Amino acid sequence: MTGEVFFSEAKKGYNKEEVMSFIRRLNEEHEGALQRKNDEIKRLGNENASLTEEYSARIAELEKALEEKNGECAENAAKYEEICAKLGEKLLFAEKQSEKIISEAEETKRLTAEEAEKKAEARVAAISAKAKEDAAAALRAADVLRQKSQIINASLDQTRRILEDALAQIERAAKNA
Repeated sequence: MTGEVFFSEAKKGYNKEEVMSFIRRLNEEHEGALQRKNDEIKRLGNENASLTEEYSARIAELEKALEEKNGECAENAAKYEEICAKLGEKLLFAEKQSEKIISEAEETKRLTAEEAEKKAEARVAAISAKAKEDAAAALRAADVLRQKSQIINASLDQTRRILEDALAQIERAAKNA
């Protein structure tokens, strides 16, 4: 809150309506700050859910690619059987070729899986870091709001004491007069 607040004097103290209006305004500002904090927390939760959904979609794509590679492996194995049936005399040659194809497919599968796992881990780490950063920012904002609330409460307590002292002085002055 900016500026000083002055209450006009009424009989036996300050104008109660002005004091109550001031207190209501402080409460509204405090509630507004809390609402903004809650809105920011909700926004961060939605952003986290969106990133999680994006990550899940990417995993599904990688699993599909892996299934295709597995399909290629199966296809290569079927070709091997066909070659063996048609070319019995070249069985040894066909067997070595098939083993090479399967080995390459498995190596490709392994490399693809490793690459997918590394990418997934990196994405999870990035999402986690972003979520931690956003959570830390929300906590800092909450701390600032808590500190402001404490300052406001301390100011209200001090104002109440000043008002009580002023009322007591006025009552003593009224008795002495």
